[in-house]
Amino acid sequence: MKILRILFLFFSITAQAAIEPKEACQSAKEFITTYEFLKTKSQLFGQATEMAKAASQAAQGCTGSAKRFIKVVSTLEKSDLTAGDIVRTATQVAQKSDAVAEAFVQIFQRAYATDGFDLDLQSAIQVAKSLSIDFKGEVDMAMKDFTKISNFCLGKNGLDYTKPQCGKMAQRMALYSDQHGLEVGDAFLTAIKYMTSKSGPELTMGEAVKLSEEVVKLHPSGTDDFQIAYQYAVSKKGLNLKRDEAIKFAKKMALQDVDETKLETQK
Repeated sequence: MKILRILFLFFSITAQAAIEPKEACQSAKEFITTYEFLKTKSQLFGQATEMAKAASQAAQGCTGSAKRFIKVVSTLEKSDLTAGDIVRTATQVAQKSDAVAEAFVQIFQRAYATDGFDLDLQSAIQVAKSLSIDFKGEVDMAMKDFTKISNFCLGKNGLDYTKPQCGKMAQRMALYSDQHGLEVGDAFLTAIKYMTSKSGPELTMGEAVKLSEEVVKLHPSGTDDFQIAYQYAVSKKGLNLKRDEAIKFAKKMALQDVDETKLETQK
């Protein structure tokens, strides 16, 4: 019995030692920093009670929330957004993470700038929120895909897209990564490169972009499936199909949607 007590005590101590201490929520410090910042903007953000309410809500984001709040306010106050909308958006970001704050600011700036996507204010806000505040996965992943597709679309000769169209495409592609939990930017660009190449079906840029999006929307691996299927379809040792028929076959293979529930039932 004594041995059992000793063992119980040992495992209890071991379990306690394995518990990592939680970082304290420095809400008081964050409230004060946010409130003092808003006091310098009193002409924009109203009465003391309103500023205190905003600071209190922002402080719920604990350590670093004031920095995130100030970062967003300093970005949005240069726009025509109302003071109320600025505070609401900044509060939402403050309650998230530093990565979310960075993503929101960078995406908004690129979406709204005239040398970026030149979107209207509300559209730029919507794009930025969808890839930061509302993004369920890793925002770093969204940022990578958004940046890659943005750079491709804005800098690509022969792609007849307006700046706003480029912005919407970059947003869609980044949201696919949230859907799959995987980056899709590289797969998308690889698909376009192959589909427009002499070793591939030599589609026009517009055709390749459209089909590549269809493929990666279902899953990033569709890029590999399309290439493998097309090469086999045009091979004399394979299906020996003409170009158009080979494209149809490769598209069908790449867009196969496996019903895992049905497979489990069959087993």
